[in-house]
Amino acid sequence: ESVELTATPADSYLWSNGATTQSITVKQSGKYTVTVTNDNLCSASQEETVTVHPLPVVEITANGPLSFCQGGEVTLTASEGESYLWSNGETSQSIIVKQSGKYTVTVTNDNLCSASQEETVTVHPLPVVTLADFAAVCADAEAIILSGGMPEGGVYSGTGVADGKFDPAVAGVGTHTITYSITENGCTGFASASIEVLPTPC
Repeated sequence: ESVELTATPADSYLWSNGATTQSITVKQSGKYTVTVTNDNLCSASQEETVTVHPLPVVEITANGPLSFCQGGEVTLTASEGESYLWSNGETSQSIIVKQSGKYTVTVTNDNLCSASQEETVTVHPLPVVTLADFAAVCADAEAIILSGGMPEGGVYSGTGVADGKFDPAVAGVGTHTITYSITENGCTGFASASIEVLPTPC
């Protein structure tokens, strides 16, 4: 910021910074003296002190990655100050972020000087995963290749499941849960369906 210093009207002016105008604009701390001379060539001087307070140095630190999966969160903490105002309206030094976006904090120090800093948070959505129902199988049936999970390219897991196949003999008689999962951008989505193994003969 700046301040304008104006001397009383006179015939000529000489400031300590070399300016010869009636007014000067000051942006730096210091003592500024003006000597004014009237039309009788009589001179007088006056001094004014200007103090320019430094802006706060603002940094934002995170307690974890700034890019994470839906359901996660990160805490953003601003550097020390007298007061805080975040772009989401919060006024604490730290905020908890669960959504993607740009988060700006304005920090004000005890001299009422303010500065701002911005941080970007990216929250990746979980993949939307579906799994179709399975038909019942007999306990003595051969292992079946699992399918029905969407989108394709995921992994099947559960009792009796190995290498994308379900083995009724390994799982045993009863109802079992098969889970299908797929990972995108480091985030994993899940879907589950039941399969019933019937006792023999069936």
